[in-house]
Amino acid sequence: MDLNSRLSFYRSSAEKTREESAHPVSPASDNLKLKQIEENAEILFPHRPVVKISKSVPATFPAGQLSLTNLARQQFPEINIERLLFFDLETTGLSGGTGSFAFLLGFGFIADGHFQTEQFFLPDFGHEADLFQFLTERYKNFTALVSFNGKSFDAPLLKTRFNLNRFQPFFETWPHLDIFHLSRRIWKDSFPSCSLQSLERELFQTVRHDDIPGEQIPTVYFDFLQSGRTEGIRRILRHNFEDIVSMEIMLTELSGIENKIKWPQLDPPALLRLAVLAGQNNKTGWLEELADLSHKMQFDDRAEISWLLSLNYKRNGNFDRAAVYWKKLTEDHNYAVPAQIELAKFYEHRGRNYNLALSCTETALKHIDLKLELGESTEAFQEIRRNLVIRRRRIIQKSA
Repeated sequence: MDLNSRLSFYRSSAEKTREESAHPVSPASDNLKLKQIEENAEILFPHRPVVKISKSVPATFPAGQLSLTNLARQQFPEINIERLLFFDLETTGLSGGTGSFAFLLGFGFIADGHFQTEQFFLPDFGHEADLFQFLTERYKNFTALVSFNGKSFDAPLLKTRFNLNRFQPFFETWPHLDIFHLSRRIWKDSFPSCSLQSLERELFQTVRHDDIPGEQIPTVYFDFLQSGRTEGIRRILRHNFEDIVSMEIMLTELSGIENKIKWPQLDPPALLRLAVLAGQNNKTGWLEELADLSHKMQFDDRAEISWLLSLNYKRNGNFDRAAVYWKKLTEDHNYAVPAQIELAKFYEHRGRNYNLALSCTETALKHIDLKLELGESTEAFQEIRRNLVIRRRRIIQKSA
């Protein structure tokens, strides 16, 4: 074959390849039967089909503004609930990067008192470009993302897929609320896990039936590509739908905590973690109410919450109010020493009452010496004792 013949052959082969890639066909997409996937499914883009499934359930979140200022640590703005776009992906792997492909994109939003879900299933590779253009127009009026652990995986993967298809991600500059992170701030010490299904079970006594384990999802999709079998795909669609709906329910629960409505339903570890968060956010009012609630309910952690409140008063310069709590805490076994030390500082530097300062220092020393006699000889206790001895010497010199 001469050079011209070879070039003609290569040109015709390239043209044929481009035509085939423009209308890719696989056993799965070529024989796609909508009713086998979902009763109300519809096809977008016939040449590169994407299956769209739309559903609607009553919204649990009332209309209006969402404010999670404290739970989100000032990192998410107050926003109209109908401007939130919930999303969850099902992918071909958990490693992320350019090798992972999102074959199911699930979205949800609140409108007219209902939570609307829209799922987009890609029955083959090479169908993303049309879908991404469609999504960019479809969701242009939303202004923030909501996900469950999506900051770590889903959002970066989706950005990568948009970029690979030469699209600017429409959500790139949006604030992103990750419900997983907020949930861990409250229930990390309450439940064995803060996975979405664990939260469903522990908070709402809801157990999913015939749910597909996440690690099986890529295998089921690859089987679909080879065989066209849709039974597993239906399970994945249901799993994705339930994830999205649960996110909206969880957001309602977290909003109830932010608005104090759900406080009486929190268990002691969750109440304590909320108090720690309130201390970090310098929310004295929250700490006062949490301390009162923990005492009314006789929680074992009530002394720890009172301690956090006292430190918050001290940080804000309200030493007299802090001293009230320190006096109460001297009667608690766990906080007797730190409370006596804080009172000694208060009387020495604020009250100039050296007799009381010396008394508190001596009492704290006795507690420490007793712990050391009982075998609790840690470096921390030794350091506290050294500081107390120095404090006692200084107070005696001042009172002389």
